[in-house]
Amino acid sequence: MEEYLKMKYHPAKKEVEFTRFLGEKTIPVREDSVLQNYMNQKGKFVLQDHGNAFFEDIACAFDGEPTVEIKAVMTKNDFEDFEQMIDFYNKDQNARIQITATLLSELPDMEETYRTVSDFGLQSVKILEKRQKELEEIPQNNLGVKESVQVFFSALQKEIDNIKSKINSMCDNQINLCFTGVYSSGKSTLINAILGYRILPEAIKSETARMFQIQSPNKGEEVRVTFDIGNEYAEIIWDDTKQQFGFCAGPTENAVRKVIQETLEKHFQKPQCCQIFELLKTLNTTEGINSHIKVFFPIPLDTDKVQFTIYDTPGTDSNYVEHQQILQDALQQQTHSILIFVATPDKIEGEGNNALLSYLKNAEKKDKKTSIDIARSLFVINKADTVDSSERVTLQTATIKDITDDTFSINLADKKLFFVSALYAYSARAIKNGAATQDDKYRMEDDYNKLYRPERGRYYQANHVAKSELATQKLIRYSEEKLNKLAQKNDTNGVVEVCSGYYALEREIVAYGEKFAASVRAFAIIDSVEKALASMNNSTGVLKQSNQDNLNKINEEIAELQNAITAGIEEVGKKPKYNLPKEGDFPPHLVKTLHLDSEYIYTNVTSVVKSFIDALLKRWFLGILGKIKVNEEHKKEITEKINSVLSGYTQDFCARRQVALEGLSDNFISDIKEVIDKNGKISEEAKRYIFDIRPPEIRQLNNTAEFAALYDHHKRVEKILFFKTQYMDKKGLAADVDDKLRRIAENIRKEFEKEFKETLESVVMQIKEEFKGNMEKYCVLVKAKLEAKEEMEKLREKIEETAKDLGICQDKLNSEIWKVV
Repeated sequence: MEEYLKMKYHPAKKEVEFTRFLGEKTIPVREDSVLQNYMNQKGKFVLQDHGNAFFEDIACAFDGEPTVEIKAVMTKNDFEDFEQMIDFYNKDQNARIQITATLLSELPDMEETYRTVSDFGLQSVKILEKRQKELEEIPQNNLGVKESVQVFFSALQKEIDNIKSKINSMCDNQINLCFTGVYSSGKSTLINAILGYRILPEAIKSETARMFQIQSPNKGEEVRVTFDIGNEYAEIIWDDTKQQFGFCAGPTENAVRKVIQETLEKHFQKPQCCQIFELLKTLNTTEGINSHIKVFFPIPLDTDKVQFTIYDTPGTDSNYVEHQQILQDALQQQTHSILIFVATPDKIEGEGNNALLSYLKNAEKKDKKTSIDIARSLFVINKADTVDSSERVTLQTATIKDITDDTFSINLADKKLFFVSALYAYSARAIKNGAATQDDKYRMEDDYNKLYRPERGRYYQANHVAKSELATQKLIRYSEEKLNKLAQKNDTNGVVEVCSGYYALEREIVAYGEKFAASVRAFAIIDSVEKALASMNNSTGVLKQSNQDNLNKINEEIAELQNAITAGIEEVGKKPKYNLPKEGDFPPHLVKTLHLDSEYIYTNVTSVVKSFIDALLKRWFLGILGKIKVNEEHKKEITEKINSVLSGYTQDFCARRQVALEGLSDNFISDIKEVIDKNGKISEEAKRYIFDIRPPEIRQLNNTAEFAALYDHHKRVEKILFFKTQYMDKKGLAADVDDKLRRIAENIRKEFEKEFKETLESVVMQIKEEFKGNMEKYCVLVKAKLEAKEEMEKLREKIEETAKDLGICQDKLNSEIWKVV
């Protein structure tokens, strides 16, 4: 008799359901089964996030059976991923079971689900708005009833605003492509290859780098560039009639505008792409232009389903504090995005990656993934033409390390890895678009055979998809099939585009955008409506309670409730971890957690700078009287190093602070609930209402320090061999650097400790107020029920009808998105 496991999974619902079958007989999953752990992750289960441990749990559920068949109910795209996951597991020598899978029923694709969920969200808003308006029909002569109606009016408005914001974000089909990597890794060249035109400045100097944000203009709009000159908005737009760019907004009398205008006038006879290149080059190098520059230029990757916004960020090894902040800000914006980590064969490891890795490390450890999802990021080894095929194979298993933290690294063997030559990819696309230079054409003529030969070129052959051999073979096969078709047509530009590795990367970017973007946003709407429904049900539970007691009895119960809640909040609030002293010692465990201990500061700040200065000055040792010549390059390099190290230390603290505060916030809420929950005199309905707490938003902290005068203090003037020459007091500088950095680090540490205490105090206060606010609202409802039973019964009916309508709407959604094709 056939035995199998039925598995239902929906990416928009983010939930999974298992059912065992023996022939036609259903065998419910036992309560103590490990599979229940996954079924209880409603709203949190993402199929692609699971690996071998998931299949080991399935093996455990089948009590050591040698094989198991899984009949899946999911989308076609998810089933393709599922097959790859199974293939990888089955090949593992330690696999306890061999799994086969078939697609029993195919669910609607995400495009159809996307539309269904959007309609569901709009319908839910209409229900809430209708019921909100009906609250006005309830007689409000009694003060308690009036306050109760206002409580629910505000609650409904909060849910309406929340769902609307999710719908608005869902209607935006934009997906971010965030390109990051060390200076000179070829990010800008790769982006130019994607655009098919050279508009971004390449080989950008780290000291002048800005962040470019590129997206397609809306239909009917012209190519344009927007930026700020100081505090004033500026916009330069393409005039199709004149075939040139010109200002349409910005300061009229301004030196910066004059510099830009001169560039526009100098290059106005060139093609559009050349004009915008010269414009962006000028914006990139001109003082007075703010760091964020928006470029509206057609992106060929865009489809009917999804449009892309490209971020070109400063190099992660920039020594400038403001550029590290630009990178941090860019990464924090990536809510629905693909991180594209660009490296070169000679810069896989190194200090330049630390800022990025520090951010990713803390993002990955957070429970709420509000930013970059490393599992769905793409990793690119650019300049693949600079190494031979054997070196590419070696790079497949390389590790990108954070040299300041050996507990965190990115193993390329576990990631989606692409080998690319952005230079050849750009040349091929530029020729196709009629935008190529003679160098591009010569490059194609000279190196075509090298790229086309399997043993030397075809860089996509080294690509791989994590550890899945099946997915890797598919990825390579797509490129091979495309290459053969183009070769048969003698399309040399197309052949080079595929051989350069660009085609495989482009295909994956588009596939990702269409595959995951809709499910992420769809879940946001579903989740917001479910929370609104839960809130309505909690309120209905409170209003359903029958009041047989008199007002004195109710007042006694309310007093008991208030005392219990207040006592619970005070009891938990007195715990040392939530009540840090404003003065005095900082808790030792937090000192270690936040890297505020003197040992860490010395090792990662003072010692690093001292070693750098010592190595730098040795290079310039004259051998005459032990003197070191002073020059501006020394001053610049030392200042940049100090800024870079202190900026890195600050960013590390900011990330650790965020995680620590969010953890303390969640624990504070949990601890208060636990204390109150033990009070047997508080009803379950009251607890459900009062426990409806949403953690406060933790304010992001950004702090930098600049120390430009340190070097100047150690200049000396002395007459040597009859010449008046500036020289460096090397020993004096070394001693002063040590002392100065110790004092700087100590001041920063004190400021960080103070800020942490103040923020935690604010967070604790907000949570206390939230609990007390819910308690006061509950008391208003209970008293009003006794004083005006008829009016409060009408209010209960309105809220119950709201919950009922939302439930019907939700059932309809479930039937639609779980409907098999």
